[in-house]
Amino acid sequence: MDKTLTIIFFEDYFVCSILPNESAWEALQVNGSDQMLLYFYVSGGDVRNDVFAKERFEENENDKNAFGDFYEIILEKDKTFRRFDLELESINLLKDVIEEVKAVYAERIVSFIPELNINDEIPLNICFIPGISREVQDRIISYFLKEGFVLNYKADYFESFAKILQRKGIIASKINFSIVESYFGDLLFHYIEYNDKILKKESETLVGKGVDHRIANLAKLIVEKAAHKSSSRILNDKILLEQEIKKFHRRAATEINNFYYNDLDVKIELSDYNTTRVIIDQRDLEKMSAESFLFIKFKYESFISKHSNLARTEKILLNGKVLASDAFTQFFQKTFGASKVVKPFDNFVELLSRGIFTNAPSLNFEAITSTEEIEIKITLTKKPPIPEYKLPERIPIPENKKPPLPPSKSVNNSIANINTSDYSKLLNKIGIAVTDLGKSGKIEVDSEIYTATAETLNILKGKKVKIIDYDKDGVVVKEFLLPAPPPPLPKKKT
Repeated sequence: MDKTLTIIFFEDYFVCSILPNESAWEALQVNGSDQMLLYFYVSGGDVRNDVFAKERFEENENDKNAFGDFYEIILEKDKTFRRFDLELESINLLKDVIEEVKAVYAERIVSFIPELNINDEIPLNICFIPGISREVQDRIISYFLKEGFVLNYKADYFESFAKILQRKGIIASKINFSIVESYFGDLLFHYIEYNDKILKKESETLVGKGVDHRIANLAKLIVEKAAHKSSSRILNDKILLEQEIKKFHRRAATEINNFYYNDLDVKIELSDYNTTRVIIDQRDLEKMSAESFLFIKFKYESFISKHSNLARTEKILLNGKVLASDAFTQFFQKTFGASKVVKPFDNFVELLSRGIFTNAPSLNFEAITSTEEIEIKITLTKKPPIPEYKLPERIPIPENKKPPLPPSKSVNNSIANINTSDYSKLLNKIGIAVTDLGKSGKIEVDSEIYTATAETLNILKGKKVKIIDYDKDGVVVKEFLLPAPPPPLPKKKT
């Protein structure tokens, strides 16, 4: 039995899934959808994250109540929203949807594991697709830990994806392959050498060639024509030009729906405040569409040749809905051979989720339960006091003089001499901080002293801590707090 919750963050939404047993994989549905959109609309005290919120943001990016570009705004400390007359950080937009996820998780997991104590922290596997920055990942993980989750496993996207493809016989245990996928309008190329695990991994981004190359081309036409007409400075800066084109993807996606065989007449304002009117002919776009595929072919072959060659690249995986169009698939099959190309997977979320569960450390429910019972018994047993903390009671303190601190070597001399593999026996145990904990410090567990690192914030000396991870240098801990009561389970209809 496995009570772990897996959460995967994609471009602008995240998906939650559980796998209580091998045959019971399930994507959790919250408010009728298994995709929790990262678009938010705030009205008074209510926060919505749904299609309505997405539409409000796309209609007017300057709407102060509409929030999109989630991965960018949570890093902007000055980007906040008001709720119940309180000014809150943007990361708190997640709070309501997390509470809803908890309620759905509790209802579904208890139906599989009736004896589960839902007062416990929820074990979490978490995964981010390529393109999401490490700083954003750390910010999101910290927030989930604050909201009553405990990190069981941070999954590597490529390891999890490759492992499940191997298990299902889609790729061999030893293979060189590439993945082509999109992220917010960009096209991503990945090259991987795999031999039961990833030996080499390289990536490259092709700006503005994902989603629909016609949209990307239209965005480029709009920006370039407006820049030339207004003599904009962005023409002289390649990076600025690419950023400007990417900014106009959303506008291009809207305009292309009304753009068939007539001229498109639009008013454009560039980032350097140049405003102009441009006219685009459909034939310009059709010409760029043909050139776009040739450009993708050239860039892909150049990327592969840096790290391998096409003969050694045995499979090309087209990944995600945006590359599922017949035009993309036929182009890759015709260019590189139909036997090499693997079409996008309809069940990609399930594939990746199962790969994450496969790679994650096993979480045995019965073992965890027995460990918790043992911890309770230890808590009730009268343990001898720790000498260091009784020191002031046994030795008179001279007036106006503090007792000298014990030399650091006395702590170091008592550090348990164990192998890294033995640290696994300490997972989930409760101890006491012997020193202040930050990047390094000492804790006592079962009358032994260990080197420890605080997971996030500093932990003061004397605080109870819980061991959640370990490495070659010691154990990783977080402050041990009594878990908050869970949200009430939804009432079931009779």
